[in-house]
Amino acid sequence: MTATAKTTRSPGPDKLQERYRYISGLVRARELLLLDQASLNRLTEDSGPDAITRLLIANGYPAGQDPEVCLSKESEAVLAWLDEQMPDPRYADTLILFNDAHNLKLVLKKLLTQWVGSRSAPELDKSSSGSAQMPDFSGADGVLPFGEASGQALLPSRVPAAVLYRQIAMRETGELPKWLADLSVRAIERYLQRYDFSDIDHLIDQAVWQKVHAQAAEIGNRFFSAYLERRTDVTNLELLLRTRALRMGKDILRRALLGGGSLALEAVLAVYDQSEDQVRALYAPTSLAALAERCRTYGQPGEAARFSLASDNLIMDHIRQARWVLNGPEIPLAWALARQMEIKNIRIITTYLRNGLPRAQMRDLIRDSYLAWR
Repeated sequence: MTATAKTTRSPGPDKLQERYRYISGLVRARELLLLDQASLNRLTEDSGPDAITRLLIANGYPAGQDPEVCLSKESEAVLAWLDEQMPDPRYADTLILFNDAHNLKLVLKKLLTQWVGSRSAPELDKSSSGSAQMPDFSGADGVLPFGEASGQALLPSRVPAAVLYRQIAMRETGELPKWLADLSVRAIERYLQRYDFSDIDHLIDQAVWQKVHAQAAEIGNRFFSAYLERRTDVTNLELLLRTRALRMGKDILRRALLGGGSLALEAVLAVYDQSEDQVRALYAPTSLAALAERCRTYGQPGEAARFSLASDNLIMDHIRQARWVLNGPEIPLAWALARQMEIKNIRIITTYLRNGLPRAQMRDLIRDSYLAWR
């Protein structure tokens, strides 16, 4: 995928419906290759890497020498398929933003780590107008290669991670999308205030989610916007409960909260140092009411993992609403999001098997399948 976003396709209403009917038919066939709950449960019983790989390939995953290769290839293929097939490219563009944001974090941490312990840490230059400019990361031997970090980059992306690395390192960001170029300077500036990589994570997360919500609002699809809103809500609730349990302080919470959820950020911040009853009351009118009940137990052993499970299942509840749509963007979107959740499930299984962890614990953390009716 190149740095230039695809040209917006604007078919007429009749052509658009015809295209979505065609895509919906394709997706209904692809849905049959999703793993149902019974298949996921069988994988937790007595499966090794070879058995998992065979099952994945039988269910439409690209071939690979081990499960992780299959999963990585499919993770890329899902968004690439969506990008190719959707009449409106903005849906795929919006989801691919998360990959570009991940890659930006990776690139900045790689560049900044290379300066740790050096005699000349990078400093932000100032333009004649006083605005911050990209620091010079080149040393006596020039810019170091991206190297093994490239294996951690996510695909597809609008800007290849290696290109992003080189252009930032050499201060040649003119050809980057403006939001990436501007965000890279802001993230470095934030990092140099405290030398804390979490500041980079929080700033980039907040910026990309702001952009994601703005693009979703422009698209105007309620299913897509509600999905993103729910993801934001569960993330913010988890941040609230974690910072409360660890007594990290309201300022840490403020640095991490994401905009675009159903609750105002100030309302979430306000209950940081309040009672559990007030936390539950804040979320009572929302779809997260049951999830907020976990504020009583979040700090106990294993509760963070169980909260994550319940959060993902709540998100899946929303994704499943696409089953009642005859045709439209909701159907391919739901399939792509369901496949991503399935990939997460398989990675939970392979992680537990690889580390010899209890199978009973692994089974307890398996997320709901999209195919709950099968």
